[in-house]
Amino acid sequence: MVLRKEGGISIAERVFAYLEKYPYLIWTLKNGLMNYSSLTRRIQQELGVKNFDAVIMAIRRYRDNIKQSKDTGILEILSDSTLEIKTGMNVYVLKDVKKEAIDRLEHYHLISGTDFNVLITSTRLNSACIKKHENVVEVRIKSPEAIEITAGFTAYVYGVVAERGINIIETYSAYTDTVFVVEKRNLPEIVEAFERIGIK
Repeated sequence: MVLRKEGGISIAERVFAYLEKYPYLIWTLKNGLMNYSSLTRRIQQELGVKNFDAVIMAIRRYRDNIKQSKDTGILEILSDSTLEIKTGMNVYVLKDVKKEAIDRLEHYHLISGTDFNVLITSTRLNSACIKKHENVVEVRIKSPEAIEITAGFTAYVYGVVAERGINIIETYSAYTDTVFVVEKRNLPEIVEAFERIGIK
């Protein structure tokens, strides 16, 4: 059955595109934890689609397609992950970085971009910078090595943060660590969000 088109794009295509913007919805569909009628009404409202049956059929078709793929093991990774928090961190956006200067810092991470460098450190700097965020928090998810071959883990945890409306100042990963730098006021909420999905 072909679902009718609205504005040249089929309802199914619009529903698929909507679902793919929210990795946590895909995970709940795959694991049978979703109330389809409730999700259908939400999608109808957000996409402005009137045809309830067309939307719920598209959701079920999407679910059937993803259920055929191999289980990603995200739950297992989450349950085997732990949180590590460092307060009093500072983020500096710099044009140039002198290696001899940062090597003297007690705790730092340097992320080199095309045009700028981001220095995350526990030390407050007095040198000129393009932008800075001082006295912020570093939240680190320490996961087992299986994270390297587990598709969707990073998308899932980023989705959880985004759904809470928490702004990420900086983020990066280093092998089994996934790191978020956020404002201090967001610490209780991001910790609660991660604990709710099984991270200890």
